[in-house]
Amino acid sequence: MQSYHITKEGDHWKLAREGSARASLTAETKREIISATSTFMKGKEALVKIHKLDGGIQEERTYVTGSNPGGTSPRASSSRGKKSESGKTKSARRPRRLQ
Repeated sequence: MQSYHITKEGDHWKLAREGSARASLTAETKREIISATSTFMKGKEALVKIHKLDGGIQEERTYVTGSNPGGTSPRASSSRGKKSESGKTKSARRPRRLQ
């Protein structure tokens, strides 16, 4: 499985295969590059690491060839909790047992 990285370079964002100096895609915003990456990954199996501005990993997405014709299915994983509307991080909660 190939690995790709989404990083900020100068005034744009790029998607590049790991070890390659040349970008596969570029976009002005992070949102645009993530959207374009989903289209680019159709029919491919790859791991995409989305980086923050400081270079750290924000999120990893695995694209696998799905059972739908010509489609892929991204599986997003992140080491962070989800943020609520107030911007605070929520932890996953286990259901409470009734006694």
